[in-house]
Amino acid sequence: MGPGDSEQVGAILHALKRVLLEHHPDQTRGYPTKLEYAQLDGYIASSGFNRWTANERKMASDAWYNVLTSRFGTGTQPTNG
Repeated sequence: MGPGDSEQVGAILHALKRVLLEHHPDQTRGYPTKLEYAQLDGYIASSGFNRWTANERKMASDAWYNVLTSRFGTGTQPTNG
């Protein structure tokens, strides 16, 4: 990986976390556990992504979020009751 690649990985992971949180909130059905989310946060932090400015983080995360949701769809959110 070249310079900046690890930060890009952080942006992808952050966007992936947003997709998971927004579209798979029911953790009783095999979706990521709180521990797995914590590990994901650790990977994001170690990538250097958290050292970006808030604006850089938002732009990178939004860009990858759009890629992920357009490529894989968002599915349907579980309804309560």
